[in-house]
Amino acid sequence: MRKRFEERGLWHGWRATPHPTINWQIFSEYYDRDPDIWDRAFAFLKNTDLMDLDAGMYDIEPGKLMVMVQEYTTREIPETQYEAHLKFADIQYVAVGTERIGIANLKDTRVIKPYDSRKDIVFLHAVEEQVYRASQDIFFVFFPNDAHRPCMKDKVCARVKKVVAKIRLP
Repeated sequence: MRKRFEERGLWHGWRATPHPTINWQIFSEYYDRDPDIWDRAFAFLKNTDLMDLDAGMYDIEPGKLMVMVQEYTTREIPETQYEAHLKFADIQYVAVGTERIGIANLKDTRVIKPYDSRKDIVFLHAVEEQVYRASQDIFFVFFPNDAHRPCMKDKVCARVKKVVAKIRLP
């Protein structure tokens, strides 16, 4: 599946490559429902000087594609929580610094803070997780079944700049 998107050149020209945890079957299903919005998201990420973007929300295509630029200090593991989204997929990219991101299957979690439809977020607890290093050379894509725990320190708490493209799912 991944090869299909590599051949399209979806992320070619961007210094980041896809993380191995991306579910290409699900990616393909969502991509095929609205390829233009996915193409636009990747075009923005690879053609924009992400280092020059100020922290904040950028409404690229109202209601369909937003880009959040966040600057923060990573946190100790117990200070972070799992989250999931039902309406939007996330393309997450750490533009400056490094952090750890935990990933768990949504079915293996339990709700600790109910879903907020206005913010499109539910907070969760996961017993089993895989933790990965996020840096400038990779990007992650999270779908509704992907519980993820961002913002964890990588060795020490440090400043990061993260860019999150939020794509509305059909």
